[in-house]
Amino acid sequence: MKKLKRLVWYMRKASQVRSIPAQLVDIVLHRLLLCLSPADYYRHEFYRPGKTWEEKSRYVTADGSVYWPFENNESKFGISLTDKYVQKHLLIGLGLPTPRLLATAGTDHSIQTAAQWREFLENVAQPLVLKPVSSACGAGILVVKKNGDRFHSIRDNYTAEQLWEHMQRVSRRGFLIEERVCNAGVLARLNATSLNTFRVATIKTSDGRWHVAATVVHIGAPGTMVDNEEDSGYQISLDDSGRPRYAYDFTSQTAITHHPETGIDLINLELEGYRDVTALALRASRSFGFLGTIGWDIAWTDKGAMIIEGNIVWECHNFQRGVPGVINDTLARGLTRHRIFDRWDKTRLYPGYDRRRFWARWNRT
Repeated sequence: MKKLKRLVWYMRKASQVRSIPAQLVDIVLHRLLLCLSPADYYRHEFYRPGKTWEEKSRYVTADGSVYWPFENNESKFGISLTDKYVQKHLLIGLGLPTPRLLATAGTDHSIQTAAQWREFLENVAQPLVLKPVSSACGAGILVVKKNGDRFHSIRDNYTAEQLWEHMQRVSRRGFLIEERVCNAGVLARLNATSLNTFRVATIKTSDGRWHVAATVVHIGAPGTMVDNEEDSGYQISLDDSGRPRYAYDFTSQTAITHHPETGIDLINLELEGYRDVTALALRASRSFGFLGTIGWDIAWTDKGAMIIEGNIVWECHNFQRGVPGVINDTLARGLTRHRIFDRWDKTRLYPGYDRRRFWARWNRT
């Protein structure tokens, strides 16, 4: 029912541009020709005139598209990125630059009791990042700085016991305790309270080569600790040379040209580190060559480019917001093209997915 209400809301909004009967025909055609779900038809505003079928085919969507690189992410390898404990140790073992891991806390980790936690904190003076082993969109993350016997974050302050209670409550699988790294250059000026990151989507083609498909920069909203859109903030889409070409405000849900708080011109920014960041994304992707596509969060710091984390499923819509689809000619030649009545293979990413036609599923005995 929730999905139906959302679809009706989309249709009413789109009816200002295209009639509802025409939208219904469109939905069927886009499903057949582009393998798109109705939600993605509206999400990318394909009801608006101006894009050819070929241009629309270059968009990647989470639920399936003409080119669907996620089918090359086998579920058995998913833990390498979905479990942040496993991912962190892989990054360290592979010699990839990443913020230093100071400790782990929780059952079966190096810090297992409140007493051990207090003892650890007594010997720490630097700011810390407390990150759940299993989390998404920055949920449960705390960035704290020691001040006497208390630990201050952006919005609150805690005792050692309160931090321990937070970790116990948020994640039974434990927490990573990392050093806090800071942005260098213009990214530090855009928002000093959060770590602002480049987000780089890489895709592997059938010849085994990795490519940078798209890059955006995420900037945290004032007073936030994380830079993801779940906590508002801003996004800058970059071209292949690292130049901004589109900026978006997640709070107002509108395109912008200047930072609302600082007034900095976002479209004419000179961003440091783009080449190093994308080179690191490709190097890391080759190390994780058992996957087919990865979304990397990489910070540009005074120590250079550092991987914050990788994601097995990246935000397709946000990477393509206000810009063309991420599949360029090189990627199109190196990926499977799904045509009318063809099916993208979700079985490797989702083992329970049934590839049979819907009429075949009805004949189960």
